[in-house]
Amino acid sequence: IGTFLARNYMILPKGEKNYRPAQPGDIAILCRTNDKCLAMAEALHKAGLKAATARVGLLSTAEAKLILAVLRYFLNKQDSLAVAEILYLAENRSLTDIIDDRLDFLHELGDNYDWRWAVEQPFIKKINALRPQTAELSANEILNLALEELELRRIIVSWGNVSQRLENIDVLRQLSLKYEDACNRLHTAASLGGFLLWLARVGERGEDR
Repeated sequence: IGTFLARNYMILPKGEKNYRPAQPGDIAILCRTNDKCLAMAEALHKAGLKAATARVGLLSTAEAKLILAVLRYFLNKQDSLAVAEILYLAENRSLTDIIDDRLDFLHELGDNYDWRWAVEQPFIKKINALRPQTAELSANEILNLALEELELRRIIVSWGNVSQRLENIDVLRQLSLKYEDACNRLHTAASLGGFLLWLARVGERGEDR
């Protein structure tokens, strides 16, 4: 494939009138199984050739972790793990700083209980300001609200690998619609908590491509 592309073979794309040199996107490789597709994609990457294929592990990507942390915090303002993930991914705080801040907060409380850790942090304040709007929204609507109002795409694209990360966000949005379609068929409410549980099962089955 590398040799083929280097020789600039001219092709006539379907629907076009002019020939042009072949590009990586013009080439498809057929494999019998998903495992072989992944092995082929890895081999192409090692050879310096870009390849597009569906891979398991969407929910383990940084962009999915940030979005899901925001959704979990919308669902439960006492979710301190979600707060920590938001501070780390959205506010670029170091793990050491986050842990020290959490320990200081707990030390000051003593035997008292208080969930309001980090509520004065800029990004957490933005989420809490949006919280009243989510009361009557579906999971997909809350996801879209978070993406737009919190400018999550701007944060995520700053991490590089832009096209892949944006496509991963789109797949996550498609999954939220798939969840709502399933709820509609079963005549059940499409709640945010239900969506997060449904996503967890999708990940457990290795279907988060």
